[in-house]
Amino acid sequence: MVIQIDSKVDYMFDKLFKRYKKYIVGKKEYCEMVGISEKTLERRIEAGNNIAIYRVDEKTGKLTWNLFDLAVYLVENDLGKEYISDIIEDELHDRF
Repeated sequence: MVIQIDSKVDYMFDKLFKRYKKYIVGKKEYCEMVGISEKTLERRIEAGNNIAIYRVDEKTGKLTWNLFDLAVYLVENDLGKEYISDIIEDELHDRF
């Protein structure tokens, strides 16, 4: 079972990296991946509910997420299926 989850996380990470081409993403990308608005994200952060591990830049106060942590979060919370299908659909659209 652990091997299956690891392979799902690896697959998710690869797809995310191909799309965003960076290891750290901001609030806009996070909301896009999880399928929520920035206001919903703010409410979840205030309540401490259902968000992936994030970091706060001490100088700017901006929130950032590590792409690998996001891949784990999406797989563990079964949020990745819709997102991956959207990515694959975009890739097919770009090819043809």
